[in-house]
Amino acid sequence: MKAPRTSRYAPSDPEGYCQCLSSGYQKVMTPAEEVFYGQNFEAKFWRGIAQPRSDDPAWPRLNPVAVSCMQ
Repeated sequence: MKAPRTSRYAPSDPEGYCQCLSSGYQKVMTPAEEVFYGQNFEAKFWRGIAQPRSDDPAWPRLNPVAVSCMQ
């Protein structure tokens, strides 16, 4: 995200959140998905996978990790 520390929805521990995502997705996300979501984290991941609902076909598999890291 452009300014995670000043974002309205910034996690309280951005480094910990990213580390949790990295660990959680090691066995869940394919290398192609890592590239796909990493190319535009805010639009594709933060506004898609991390949301309560999304039409992204990977959402059912990837959202639970994002939610667990938010807690």
